[in-house]
Amino acid sequence: MSPQSLYCPTCLRSVVPVHGACPSCGLSLASFALVRHDPTDVQRAQQPDTSLLLPPGYVADAAAIDKGAYRAVRSMTRLHVICARDKSVSMRFHDKACESNRAHHELIQSLAGEENRDGFFVSVIDFHHEAELVIRRMRAADALQQLTDLKTGGHGTNYVAALRLACAEAERQHDALEARPVVVVLGDGNHNGAGDPRVEARRLHSLVDVVVAVAFGSDADEDLLRNAIASDPKYFHRIEESGAELRRFFRDLGKTLSYTLQTGTPAEASLSTIQ
Repeated sequence: MSPQSLYCPTCLRSVVPVHGACPSCGLSLASFALVRHDPTDVQRAQQPDTSLLLPPGYVADAAAIDKGAYRAVRSMTRLHVICARDKSVSMRFHDKACESNRAHHELIQSLAGEENRDGFFVSVIDFHHEAELVIRRMRAADALQQLTDLKTGGHGTNYVAALRLACAEAERQHDALEARPVVVVLGDGNHNGAGDPRVEARRLHSLVDVVVAVAFGSDADEDLLRNAIASDPKYFHRIEESGAELRRFFRDLGKTLSYTLQTGTPAEASLSTIQ
């Protein structure tokens, strides 16, 4: 039986893997679309006694291959998560800035886990009366090292500026193996900048899979975050000043996003299950 030819989506050609990875770029077998000779052929994973047709956009799971069986999973091997963090002066009260720091650290730490195989990219936007891109799209493990605490200050909460930056990050080039981004917006106040956040939110919704909106504290504009910024009210979450509750939610968010990447479950389905 001749060596099996596999199509490497990074090198864009068929290769014979060595030690479970592409010999040229090192991409793991789990990210390959198993094909014979040409990527336009029917995708198929074969054993001497069994075979499984894989629909377009699916790959064979490497762990299942090791066990002598095949399991089709979505071939979305990368996911971009954009975090927008309110840093207005009101975040100083009740240690909300500190709790936001801890929660975002736990989220990105979860995305950077080895089990996700460097599949997550992260951007971070901090905003008050204006917005700043503090982490430009990079691998989660690198973002974890560069993540800094919120530097609170400035009066006002300008959701328009934050959403515009999120749109710009969402429009960054991504390939066929990358799912549309997920955005997480945390705010603790009312919009009091120029422009209409609803207009920018609609634009952002057209560019991403899901926008999760978190109202942190009793002063947050629940109507705006729930009914305009969140891509659907089911992706809205209100959290009072409890740092423990915020950290629990962000841990659950990290676990759910990891599950989304590892299983190929659509983000809009899995993220709606977080309570």
